[in-house]
Amino acid sequence: MLGAMHALEPILFALPRFVAAFIFLMAARWIFPKVTPYDVTKEISEADNPAFSAVFSGYMLAAAFALCGALYGAEGDLVGDLISVSIGGAATLTLLPLSLWLIDRGLLRAYPVAREVSEDRNLGAGFVLGGAALATGLVIEGALTGHSDGITALIRDIVVYWAAGQLLLLVSGAVFQKLMPFDVHARIEQDDNAAVGLAFGGFLAGMGVVVRASLEGASSDVWVELGVIALWGLMGLVVLSVAAALLDRVLLPKVDIAYELVNDRNLAVGGVVASSFVAAAILLAAALHPSSHGTPAAPAAPTAASHETAGGPDDLGEPGKSAGAVESAEFAEPGDSEELGGAHAPPGQLPGATTPVHGQEVTP
Repeated sequence: MLGAMHALEPILFALPRFVAAFIFLMAARWIFPKVTPYDVTKEISEADNPAFSAVFSGYMLAAAFALCGALYGAEGDLVGDLISVSIGGAATLTLLPLSLWLIDRGLLRAYPVAREVSEDRNLGAGFVLGGAALATGLVIEGALTGHSDGITALIRDIVVYWAAGQLLLLVSGAVFQKLMPFDVHARIEQDDNAAVGLAFGGFLAGMGVVVRASLEGASSDVWVELGVIALWGLMGLVVLSVAAALLDRVLLPKVDIAYELVNDRNLAVGGVVASSFVAAAILLAAALHPSSHGTPAAPAAPTAASHETAGGPDDLGEPGKSAGAVESAEFAEPGDSEELGGAHAPPGQLPGATTPVHGQEVTP
């Protein structure tokens, strides 16, 4: 019975937080037609519009990713965690629509996106906007995972890091257009080219993966964190640019990718190109993430205290344990602070147990 209750603890811990996040996800769905020119029911049910489906799907996935940031770092205090989810949810409902507006006015200003998606049912434009929305959701998720010094600093940090991420997305969009040997906007607007739009959307989503990783766990030291974001963003642009240059030399050596995208409008090639950008970004984010830089801690040098408690060759104890360690760990009275291996164990914790340090577990 006790084992069953113990197994249910993670579910009971997660359930109220999931419910709160799901409510905000439904709120994001509700406000979408309020802040965009699209009628969800009409576009999906009546018009059978695949371009709108790409936009709306990207938006909902973006909202889910952003809310994952609101769920980041739950501490076990139900009220405090629900407040954190509420703050993250409010930020998601505010920043995600604003991001879409900025993308429309900045990245895709060359043509009226809403008309291309709704009236022309331009799947290429839908893929670009959906990919940009997904990238924005990842940026917001990263911004919500930081550690801020107070509520005022929290609001400032979220806004500053979100704005930095949006700027990187706009820059990455301009870089993609320079990398391609054709006019990206013309192919999407004039030719309704879904393959080009899919490749462009994948590039933006890949950049979102990199920016999200650069923002994870950011502190309130804004200038330092902005420097980190800039360096990671530059590295992301370099890696994705190299990936774009190597696609038809390494991944598809017998395929003229530009010809397939522009002339044949080959969605299969567009999908491979988009997934390649995202895959390269995932590997880069994992390689650069701070948690991948850890190295095993060097064993502590023996001290006089450790020799005294470890026991000499005449002390007998359990196989594999020194007699002193057995006596200290198993028979010490609560509150004792006998030195074991030169370290003091906190009350209620045996030496050698893992102790969290800045979100990571280390072994003393």
